[in-house]
This record gives sequence, C-alpha cells and structure tokens, in this order.
Amino acid sequence: MPTRPATLLPAAPALALAALAAGAGAQPAPLVETVDVELVLVDVLVTDRRGRPVLDLRREDFTLFDDGELVEISQFSPPTATSARTSEGAPEARPRRESAAPGREDRFVVFLDELHLGPGSRRRVLIQLAETLGRVPPKAELLLATFDGAVRVEVPFTRQHRRVIRAVEEKIRTPPPRLVEGMAEERMLALMPFILQTSLENLRFVPLDQRVELACSNDLASMARQSSEQIRSRVEAAAGALNGFVDSLGGFDGRKVLLHVSDGIPLIAGQVGWEYAIELCDGSLAAQGAVKDSVPELEVLPPARMFPSAARLDMMSYSTQSLWDGVTAAANANRVTFYTLQASGLTTLRAASVEGARTSMTTDTADRMNQQDVLFAMADETGGRATLNTNDFREVVERMVDDSSLLYELAFVPRPDATGRPHRLDVEVARDGIEVRHRKSYRLRSPDALAGDRLLTALLHGRTQNPHAARLIATPSGKRVRKRAEVVITLLIPFEELTLLPGEKGLHGQVSVLLAARDEAGNRTGVGEKSLVLEVDPADVGEQFEYQVSMELPVGSTYQIAAAVRDLVGGESSYLTAALPSPLE
Repeated sequence: MPTRPATLLPAAPALALAALAAGAGAQPAPLVETVDVELVLVDVLVTDRRGRPVLDLRREDFTLFDDGELVEISQFSPPTATSARTSEGAPEARPRRESAAPGREDRFVVFLDELHLGPGSRRRVLIQLAETLGRVPPKAELLLATFDGAVRVEVPFTRQHRRVIRAVEEKIRTPPPRLVEGMAEERMLALMPFILQTSLENLRFVPLDQRVELACSNDLASMARQSSEQIRSRVEAAAGALNGFVDSLGGFDGRKVLLHVSDGIPLIAGQVGWEYAIELCDGSLAAQGAVKDSVPELEVLPPARMFPSAARLDMMSYSTQSLWDGVTAAANANRVTFYTLQASGLTTLRAASVEGARTSMTTDTADRMNQQDVLFAMADETGGRATLNTNDFREVVERMVDDSSLLYELAFVPRPDATGRPHRLDVEVARDGIEVRHRKSYRLRSPDALAGDRLLTALLHGRTQNPHAARLIATPSGKRVRKRAEVVITLLIPFEELTLLPGEKGLHGQVSVLLAARDEAGNRTGVGEKSLVLEVDPADVGEQFEYQVSMELPVGSTYQIAAAVRDLVGGESSYLTAALPSPLE
C-alpha cells in the first residue's frame, strides 16, 4: 500500500531570521492600523423546478442572512448573460441591469486527483475534457493542476487555452501515476471469508458462538482497521494538498471555479471493508448464499451478535468529515466554487459481478454513496454542482461556464468582529418554485492569513509584486547534515522603500517576513514568519536592510523559494521568489 507523501520541513518550527543590520530591536513599536472595510461577495445561482435559470430578479427579491441575522445588501449585480440556454433549449429574456459588473471574468481550474483516479476512467475523462475545454470563454483564464502525492501546476493561468488542452492530450498518452488502492481493497475483501474460516479452525476448542465472535472481533476487524488507516492517510494527503492549493488561489481576485476530477473520495475511510466484515459475521451473506461456493461452512455458523455494533463504532472513527469541512471553508474564504466530477461514472456493483467479493446490494449502495458524499458536499457547500453516475462528461465544462454568466452578485458589509472565524450564509428569494445555490459560509482573512495565502500564490503560481524593490537570494552554504543541506536565504530591502517614523533614537519601523520553499515534485515547507523592529540612523536611510535565514532542505532536488515582506507601518506588502539553479548536493 502507498505511504503518505513526505512533507518538507523548515530547519526550525519558527524561522530564525537573523537581522544582520545593526540596531534591530527586540520589542515591537506600537502601531496605529487603518483597516479597510472588506465587502463580502455572495454569488447566487437561481433556477426553477426544471433547472432553467431565473434572470429577472431585482435586489428587493433577495434576503441575505449572516449567521441567521438579516443584513443589508449594499451592492447588487445581475447576471452578465444576455441570454441563457434552458433545459428545453429556449432562450431566456435579456436580464435587467441595476449596475454594471466590471471585472467579473472568472478563472477556471481543472484539478486532477490522480491518486483517486483509476486508469480506465482517467483515459475516458481526459479525452472528453480535451474535447470540451475549448468552450471556456476566450477572456477567461484557465489552469491545469494535478495531485499525485504533491500538487503540481502543469499549466499556470493563461488565456491561451490551447496550452491546457495540449497538456491534457499529453496526459492521455502517459501512464497513470496512481498506486491502485482499489485493487488492494478488492484483494482484502476476497481474503476475508478465508481468514474467517482459518480463524475458526484455529479456535476449534472454543464453543462455536464464541469462536465466531473472537474471529470477527480480532482478525476481520484487524484487517478492516489496517485498510482504513492506509486509506485515511491517502485521504488526509489529498485533503491537505487541496486545502493548500485552494489557499494559494486566494492571491487572485474574483471568483475561481475549480473542476475537481476523481473517481470519488471516501468520506469514511475503508467503509466497505467494515461493511463486508459485518455481512460475513452477522450471517446475512450466508443466508443469501453469497459465500456458498467458496466457504460453505459459513452457512451454518451462528451470527456474531456483538460484532456489528462494535464494528460500526470503530468504522465511524475513520470519518474524514472534518478534513473536508476545512477544505470547503478554505474554498469559501477564497471565493472558490467547486464543480466535482466522478470520473468512474456508471459502474457494476460487486453484488452483480461474477468475480471478486460478493457483497450485498445494501453494502454496494452504501459504498457508492460513501465515495460520492465528499464530492457532493464540496460542490454544495461552495455553490457549485456535482456530476455523478454518468459516463458522458462533455456537458460539465459547458455547465460550469454557463453558470458563471448566470450568477447574481450580492455584497454586504460584515460586522467589525467578523475576521478570523467562519460565518454561515443564507440567501432567500421571494418567489415560489425556485432553487437557490450559493456558498454556504465565508471567513474574512486576517492580514497575517492573507499574507500567508499570497505567499503560497507566489510559490505555486509565480504571481509576484515588489513595491519595496526588495531582492531575494538563495545560496547553498555547503553544510550538510545527513541527507539535508543548508540553504542561506538573503533578503535585501532598501530603507527608503519602507515607512519609517521618527523616534527618540532615530527612525523606526516594523516589518514582518514570511518564507516558504517548494521542491520540483511539488512538496513544500510550512510558512515561517518573523516580525522585526527596525531602528535606523537617519544617515543610513540610503542604505539597505539585510536579513538572512538558513533552511535545511532534503538533497537531490531543486527548490523555489518565496518570501513576503509586510511593512506593518506603511501597510504595503511585497511577494517575490528565487530559485536554486541546480539540485542540492
């Protein structure tokens, strides 16, 4: 079974930034901050019972609630579409406009979860995506990213959509990187009846009912538990990577639409193993004759009466709900809408198959829903759509694009204490027989959190800004400890580009420096941050301030380094990157 991908770690839990310029103080100076009021934008899609878009609504038709409290809609923009394709193919009337909506072009992301994408479905979905990505509007930017243990931006945001299409076509011709988790799970299910039979034979001196209980509670539960732990580690890696990628999109303005492609992701890791063990042990499969040909002894065994309830409690401990709650919260905080696509499409149930484990229809249905629950929740919580149980994916891109032009945009001023925690959003429309789709929450990011997200944007997407005319230099020091090498990172900032206030001992200011690194495989460090006070002699204002940080990174890879400089007095921030030209040795 695969192991969780390694994560690069900084040399220390907090980056030890050494101020090489003289006079760096230890205590921060008091600052007077000015806070800009950030509007919360809510994109709303309204359809009737037949799925047709409703485009003639006005501001007064909407009611907006923040954590259950009515809030005033301070800005309103109707859909940008002049007409819309309906479920019957008839065009809708041109929408009325109360205000212009400049800059509402969306950014579209195709995100392939290669660890949860099987070879057969992978090829089919890539072919159909290559055929349909040309429908993305020419003015919209398109990005291709993959996850195979680490996130890779295969093609950064571009209006040259043909680049993305060519990259997808190239993937059709390359072998899938997936470590086939499904095959290992099928082998486990096939082995369970024989493990049960062997355990019963080894316990032949114990009364039969106790034998069944012991064999189920120990051996089968152990198999299910081991499988759940392995699957959960993969799900944790996928959720963590997606969460970080979504945060990296926070540095881009506007709405981001992310098409997530996978065969499905289990909400309860390893659920089917537990359900199959319960079916074997409670006698339900034997009663159906499902194990008759392979293990006839199971037909006459008494059920393990205590096992099902204990197994279900154990199974629920492998729920990954909290991970995906974090992903959708991050998406809503960064105005990312998920469109999820289950590439496995219509599949044959195990209960109907000739080969492999013969689970019941109930367990097969539960397993199918378990694979879909994450995809549905990601789409529903962020105001998108989930495409499930179909082999034709060609309408997904068209629907994603159409929806973007059918959105109402509402805005409101949040409460002063809203920063830092999630808030529930509810939108009601004063019309019967309609469905309203929108993101279910929002979270205003603090300046620190915003800077961290934009640092990831620079690291993953190369999106930089440098109003401080700062320079970032990364140089291997030649020191090496085991399989890690030291890299010295130097940050040079002209004093005259910083806001310095007069004080008793000259000029003073305060800056915050954030750093992170990423290797060529997509693994990255955490974000380290250090806040420093500057005490500057007025005669040195024409000089530059120098900081250094040392990071120990695994050898054998090239690295991209990203730094953020926040002027905590002036309020400006810079984000810049530097690359190590050759692999660390």
